[in-house]
Formats: sequence, C-alpha cells, structure tokens
Amino acid sequence: MNLRRLSIPCISLTGIALTSLTACASHAASTLGSLDAVLPSVPAGAPAKRQLLLYAGGPNQNVVGVYPARSYNPPPQLEIRSGLNVPTGIAVDASGNVYVCNNAGTDAPVEPMGKGTWTVSVYHRGQTTPFESYTTGVWNPVDVAVASDGTVYIANYSSAVTVYPAGSLQPSMSLAGPSGESPLGVALDGSRNVYVSYVNPSRGGSIYKYAPGQSSGSDLGIAFSGSPHGLAIDRGGNLLVAVSTAPSPGSSIEVFPPGKTHPKKTITGVFQPFMLAFGRGGRQLFAADFGSGNGDGGVFRFAYPAGTLLGKDTQGPASSAYGIALDVTSK
Repeated sequence: MNLRRLSIPCISLTGIALTSLTACASHAASTLGSLDAVLPSVPAGAPAKRQLLLYAGGPNQNVVGVYPARSYNPPPQLEIRSGLNVPTGIAVDASGNVYVCNNAGTDAPVEPMGKGTWTVSVYHRGQTTPFESYTTGVWNPVDVAVASDGTVYIANYSSAVTVYPAGSLQPSMSLAGPSGESPLGVALDGSRNVYVSYVNPSRGGSIYKYAPGQSSGSDLGIAFSGSPHGLAIDRGGNLLVAVSTAPSPGSSIEVFPPGKTHPKKTITGVFQPFMLAFGRGGRQLFAADFGSGNGDGGVFRFAYPAGTLLGKDTQGPASSAYGIALDVTSK
C-alpha cells in the first residue's frame, strides 16, 4: 500500500500519511497481571540458552527493534535500519531468518506476478543487513508469513497474496480474494492451511481459508463491525483476529473456534491493533498496536487464553508498532 493511499480507520497507511491523527483517543487503562505467571523461571546455574527474541517495528520510525522477549518493556538490544523503507509486517522462519515488508515504492501498478520497486527484505538472525529480498510479485506488502516447509506468503494490499516456494524468490501463484476487498493479514495453522484477512474500504471485511497449494479459498462467513487486521492461530486451532474500530473505541482481539462465526472470547484494551504473535508454548499473546500514530501505541502482552493484560512495551519502535514477530525457534 503506498501507505498514503491505504485508508484504514484512524491511519492512512499509504505514503505513509500517518499524521494529523488528533481524532484518535488514548488507550484505556487496564489492570496488569504478572509476567511471572506465564514466563518460566530459569534455575540458577542452568546452561545458557539462546535468547527468545521479539521483533517490532512500524512505518513511523522506519526501524525494526530487536528485543529480549522475556523482559518487560526493555529497550531494543539491536535495531534494523538497512534495507527498510516504511516497514509493516514481520515474520520469522524455522531457521530464525527475519522477513520485513517494506511498504514504500513507486505508484505504478504491478500485476500479481510482476515486478515493482517494493520489497520484502530478509535478514539472518542477529544481522542488520538483508541477505536477500523479494521483489517479483510484491506491491504494497503489508504482511508476510512463512510455512513450516519454507513456503512464503506475502499479503500485498493493492494486489493479492503471492506465494513463493521454499528457496525461490519467484512467485508460483497468487491467492484469489473477494472482489472490492484488500488483503491485510496472513497466518498459517499447523496443517499449513492459509488464513487471510481482507478489509473493505468502507469498514468491515472477511476472512478466507485456503488449503495448502490451492489458489482459491472459502469465506469463513465471519462478520466484522470493524476492520479485521492481523491474524494468529493458537495451539487448539482457534483463529485470533485483531479487529480495529479506531478512531472510535471498541477495538479488540476476537477468538473464534474452528468452524464458528461468533467469537468465544473477546480480548479488550487495545486501540488500533495490527499484527499478532504468540510466544513459545502459546501462553503469551503479543499484539502490535499502532495507537494514533503519534508514539502512543505499543506492543501489548496478554496471558493466553485468559486475556489478562500483562504489560505494554513502548521503548523504541515498539511505541508505534505495526508489525511484530517472535523467534520461537531459538533454543
């Protein structure tokens, strides 16, 4: 989306015209739970383990911060700046490689399999310079997901979700979506089924499910009063959807059991949530909340499935996070 042209409630994500957002209200205060309840303790003298990492960033600061995920509201221990141009969605694959969508590019339309000037940059764990980039089939990328077999899915707001076989920078197909709606979030379940959120310019949207290797999907039939943004699938196969009503109050994270069109749980406390991610074990849910775009957002941490707010990370680019991912592969 050249973030100037994508009109998502409260922010115009294309250009990125994320200014003049005085209509956005501040977040409501919530009671905090305890991080100790969901983060396992480390016995004294235990062998050192590779650090669990949290990646968070957004278009306002043009930076992706790398944070120790087990600490509450830490400063970034590393910042990725090279290869970024209005970062949005983030993903981490099974090898710990980090994928970042860059939402700025030329205005010329690009066919689903064509090549433009937008990119999705890929970094080795611990590195701040990309070692490769996706360009073919990339146009206004807003989210990215990587399957367990290495297949890459890139959601292009102005086009479609393009699919890349493992190890290839060339797309093999694109996913057909509903007419008049644009893809925004993409997630995969344990069987490699693909879920895509589509937003309607006026408000609302839909969720489609695609079987592995299929370009046509089925509408799950879920109706939204707000805009469905980021998606996540929990260990029980429940679908989580970040639903934004910003600048009006009422945004939430809704949890849908498999095959159901009404949520069994609604998690509140967010203002303008975009992407979602689970920590290792699925006991902690992270939500990137862009806020009003003026640095009043953050990365919300919830105990899951309880939905209790544990804390909010606000240092560095986390303060206006759009994309988020955890490296749960580190040992």
